[in-house]
Amino acid sequence: MVNYEIFLNWILNTSIKVSFIVGVILLFKILFKGKLSIKWHYYIWFLIIIRLIMPYAPESQMSVFNLFTNNKPTPAREEQISTTHQGNNYILYKNKDKTIYQNNNVSNTNEDKFKYNKTFYLFILWVIGVILFGIKMLKSSIKLWKNIKNQRYIPGNNIIKIFESCKRKMNIKRHIGIYHTKKADSPVIFGIVTPSILLPIDIDKELSNKELEYIILHELSHFKRRDIFVSCLISVLQIIHWFNPIIWYGFYKMRQDCEIVCDGLALSYIDKKEYKSYGLTIIRLIENSKHYVKTMGMASMIGYKSQLKRRINMIKIFNKSKYRLSIASIISILFLGIVFLTNPSSANEYGNLDNNPKVDKEESNKEYTIDQLNKAVIINDIDLVKTIIKSGKVDINKKNSKGRYPIEEVLVMNNCEMSRILLKAGANPHVKTSDEKTVYEKVMEQNSFYLKEIFKVYNGERENKTVSKEEYLENMKKDIDEELEEIAEAKREIAEQKRELAQAKMELAEEKKEINKSLVDGEESNEEYTIDQLNKAVFQNDIDLVKTIIESGKVDINKEDSKGRYPIEEVLVMNNCEMSRILLKAGANPHVKTSDGKTVYEKAMEAESWYLRKIFKEYE
Repeated sequence: MVNYEIFLNWILNTSIKVSFIVGVILLFKILFKGKLSIKWHYYIWFLIIIRLIMPYAPESQMSVFNLFTNNKPTPAREEQISTTHQGNNYILYKNKDKTIYQNNNVSNTNEDKFKYNKTFYLFILWVIGVILFGIKMLKSSIKLWKNIKNQRYIPGNNIIKIFESCKRKMNIKRHIGIYHTKKADSPVIFGIVTPSILLPIDIDKELSNKELEYIILHELSHFKRRDIFVSCLISVLQIIHWFNPIIWYGFYKMRQDCEIVCDGLALSYIDKKEYKSYGLTIIRLIENSKHYVKTMGMASMIGYKSQLKRRINMIKIFNKSKYRLSIASIISILFLGIVFLTNPSSANEYGNLDNNPKVDKEESNKEYTIDQLNKAVIINDIDLVKTIIKSGKVDINKKNSKGRYPIEEVLVMNNCEMSRILLKAGANPHVKTSDEKTVYEKVMEQNSFYLKEIFKVYNGERENKTVSKEEYLENMKKDIDEELEEIAEAKREIAEQKRELAQAKMELAEEKKEINKSLVDGEESNEEYTIDQLNKAVFQNDIDLVKTIIESGKVDINKEDSKGRYPIEEVLVMNNCEMSRILLKAGANPHVKTSDGKTVYEKAMEAESWYLRKIFKEYE
């Protein structure tokens, strides 16, 4: 099977199974609506995320998909050829009872060709959909990011104080930006690498300090719960499964539950008497917002308007003591994980072919080929391999049309179970492959200790066909020690490369300094700088440009810009310690008075950063 066929089959099969899981989850949420915590209603959705990204699912008798298997073989199902993904590997043209191949006669050639073309066209259609949806999502995110980057403003001291207070309350130490922007008509948090809270212009004039605190607590709750990352992951999965509206609806419901859980986390940081005010703040924001912008890497307090009633009801009955997941909720999620995240047992799905006389009689009349045997080995279809070997109509030590032996195919995935079956059936481990090495020699080069032991047993190098537990563990320990030694050697090489890289960086830095100096002494000495350019460079933390302007000697560092602000005043916006040291060292006066009548030094002494205060005291 062509690789794209295998991948497409996995996508389709997973999408169908997850659609069923979404339906069951929605049913559970209706049945247990008021009996389980809001966290349960949100975390249960992670089962569909896990199932969508799982390349492999173990088999289990407890799998819910056992309900869709049948042990009784029927001719109707025997003619129904489909492609699914089961167990450890991919299964090619599998019906409900057994795997069948019907390309051993000329009459089926056109039919197989049609199926191949049909799958190819479906794959191309899926790729086109992924590209279109991916471009649309990325375009909206990049456009929003560029607009915000070019049109964002530092909020007033009042909002910054509330923001820092909320961070301390929630024990958040990572740097998060907070800005005003015209591109958002409601508060949002945006970005994974450099997260920022975006507030509409003049929101501090429309809302009270307490309402601003509720908003910031909610947005920080999204950050604390890693909702931005989850939002991006959901968007990627929606792009991959663009064709499935059920999965899209499931993620829509998940986002609704996410907002409710964030409300719960924000409420846990405020007093019970303020719950009503928190709910009224949400209503006010929704009334004032024109539309809800939803893009990848973003989370907003207003959420979907359709869920407003549910959110308000949750706020009314919210209880901090019941916010955490109970033991019963955790157990139920784990149980559903076992049920939903496993595949049906092979015994249930295909039946017991070895003890089915009807199947034996049908299979004995079929003509099998060495190509069919090789395919069955590759896709790990143990039932079909046993059936072909049992028929006695295929020479197990013969090459297929591609010049490969069946025993050679087990090396692709180090398949221990399949190698035991083939060797037991008489496969010769000493046949030579295309590179003139025997299969046995190749196996001895593998990392799998157990695979090597199996080949040694059937090569007569082991007296017993079973390896004792002690011997197995001892050999495993040796293999692990060897691998650890290889890892240690690789780490040493990486450390050496890092040292060389650090040295190279230092040399480049020195060269850069020399180049900058020559530019300052040469071309840049003729350039005219302004106090506005210096203030802008300070605000943007462009240290190189600040140094260049200062060294040019053409700008008075203690002069106001066109907005009436001093360069030394700009460092207080973000508590920029490094920039304040540069300016003070260059002769900036910390005692100049700002627009509110206070000196920069006095404002610095009120700053929360002790290190900033220390720097100003040094140059006072």
